Amino acid sequence: MPTGRKTGEEGLLEQPVLYLSGEIVRDKGAYYRALGDVRTTGNYEPMLLYFMEAVRRTAEWTADRIRVVVRLMGETKIAIKALGGRLYSHELIDTLFKLPYCRIRNLVDAGVARQQTAGRYLHALSEAGILREIPAGREKLYLNHRLLRVLCDGADDWEPFNVPSA
Repeated sequence: MPTGRKTGEEGLLEQPVLYLSGEIVRDKGAYYRALGDVRTTGNYEPMLLYFMEAVRRTAEWTADRIRVVVRLMGETKIAIKALGGRLYSHELIDTLFKLPYCRIRNLVDAGVARQQTAGRYLHALSEAGILREIPAGREKLYLNHRLLRVLCDGADDWEPFNVPSA
């Protein structure tokens, strides 16, 4: 029996793409006014119009974030290639952008490299300013700080990479 939530199923997104709750929080007044209309007059039109506009604004914001992340991925790919050697792979880029942080284990699990080599890769990316190394107990996290800034702050600009120009 379907649960109503399709995320995470085979071939589908792991998480929802649109988060309407953020839009509702940003404009609680309009939401509660529309809800009040439904409750007091039975008029659903303001509520429907409110949600249509919320979906439009959220979709525009999300599409913009996707464009910025794709641009950042491209610039990161160029920066890693500029480092030379065997460091660059599509799997590495995918892993670095799956979450805003990475552990050695993530690279090993993705088939990018074995444990010791994965550690060297992440250290090299940290030295180049592509990632930021953060101690976390007995291990280290490697933060994709540019991606995190895009996701959290909505930034569409970032500090330059510390690698030779291609």
